[in-house]
Amino acid sequence: MFSLLNNIKAVLFDFDDTLVNVHDAVNAATYMIATMFSNKFNLSIFPIIDALRGIHREMVQRGILNRNEWWYRLFSLYGINVDLDFMDLLTKKYWDIIIRYTYVDPETITILNYLRSCNYKLGIISNTDGHPGMKMRRIRNALPTELFSVIIIAGEDTMELKPSPEPFDLALKKLGLNGYESMYIGDDPNHDIAGAKAVNMITAILKSTPNNKDYGSLKPDIEIRSLRELLKLLRCYY
Repeated sequence: MFSLLNNIKAVLFDFDDTLVNVHDAVNAATYMIATMFSNKFNLSIFPIIDALRGIHREMVQRGILNRNEWWYRLFSLYGINVDLDFMDLLTKKYWDIIIRYTYVDPETITILNYLRSCNYKLGIISNTDGHPGMKMRRIRNALPTELFSVIIIAGEDTMELKPSPEPFDLALKKLGLNGYESMYIGDDPNHDIAGAKAVNMITAILKSTPNNKDYGSLKPDIEIRSLRELLKLLRCYY
């Protein structure tokens, strides 16, 4: 494994649930949307929460990230005429909650600073949030962007979303590096492995819990339990 990392000059990351914890924020935002929908149309909240979770899984898998389209699906499920103004309000409240409750572990900032001090170039490759500028706003709100040599928002800076190789290739061009000179770390094999491998990046999956899943053709080169493990895997070049 260590031989794979001998030539690494850049370490690039996914954003959500890799550099920041957004799981709790999504749960809080889902509850908020369900509450607003329930109150407006006098419906039971718990089936709405279940419906929203199903919509989340489906839309992310299909690469439909504009939240207004999610709420359109919710209206359709309940056979309710679409209220565009209310949909816009739901989207605004959703992102307000996501931004407010996204959590950044202070240790993550320490690790990023350490990697920078070791002369690694750092980067972020993340899919758009479906609303132009929102993902960059969230990144700037959560992290010191001066740490990163490149930030690519797939679907805004590129035509294609991850797992297309296009955003990964663009990041390499901006850094002036070959794929084998870079490492990409994400939490989702379906979005974070194929595109990175297609441009010959070394790939790592961040797993917060043990997982014996057979990744098949999407198998990462490395599996880590925390970003702290990068400090042991990567040499420090002062």
